[in-house]
Amino acid sequence: MAGVVVYWKNRKKLCLSCIGILTLIYITFSNYYSNNGHSQNNDIIQKGILLIDQGNYVGAEKHLETSLETFPSDNELHINLGIVKNLLGKTKKAEHHYRTACRLEKSKSSSLCAYANFLALHKRYDEAERLLVRSIAISPKSKDPYLFLMEVYHREENWKQLSELARKVLTNNSSDLYAKKYLEISSNKTSILSIFEEEARTTPNAQNYLKLSKEYYYENLFAQSFHAVQQALKLEEQYTQAHYQMALIYEKLGNTKCAKASYRKATIPNTNLLLATNKQRELNPDS
Repeated sequence: MAGVVVYWKNRKKLCLSCIGILTLIYITFSNYYSNNGHSQNNDIIQKGILLIDQGNYVGAEKHLETSLETFPSDNELHINLGIVKNLLGKTKKAEHHYRTACRLEKSKSSSLCAYANFLALHKRYDEAERLLVRSIAISPKSKDPYLFLMEVYHREENWKQLSELARKVLTNNSSDLYAKKYLEISSNKTSILSIFEEEARTTPNAQNYLKLSKEYYYENLFAQSFHAVQQALKLEEQYTQAHYQMALIYEKLGNTKCAKASYRKATIPNTNLLLATNKQRELNPDS
């Protein structure tokens, strides 16, 4: 997870290959809201982020919920609770917190961006687009709504809208690296999946195969996802995040026995320790 923190801190550094990895984007938002000092409860949120980075999603959830009892109107606490609850599979509760954050921060755009990101990750692109357009109207000089809207258009493969938006951004800032890259992407009609596939071909390491597996999984291409994560594990046999990804695939395919075995391998200390342990217990409640 440490690499995720670097990704948002170095937002100006072109790292388009991070697009499409659900957990990456969620933690990215979590780190963003803490490091930009929007919240009066920065230390509280930092502790929540630390727990997330350690894979202790349940602990992060409890910590943030306890803090929310004292500060019920802190929109960043609601956003980070949305992040954690979504990581725990509590989608409806996650969305409730995003909606609450937007209600509490009507005059700013950051909560709208966070909620739009959540919607896009769940393939609710039209809703995400509407929120980002609102966010741009509220903060027309902020770069983030434009960036996330370009990401939405890219994932939708809406090449016309992506090209138009990238050109608009470049009109205001001709040196914007993201807009330049997205303009090139729209011209070549390069899908997110093809970007990951090319990375795995040109740099066939375990990390790139895992990213590719996650993108296949996101697109419900489970056989391809399985093959890609197999390649990751051939290169790094003890790659616990890859074992966790393998477990998710087995679970999706209904192979409970193999899923439990992979979850056990993923409970070696790593970023998904507690979540993997909880998943294992869900599949085997008598253990």
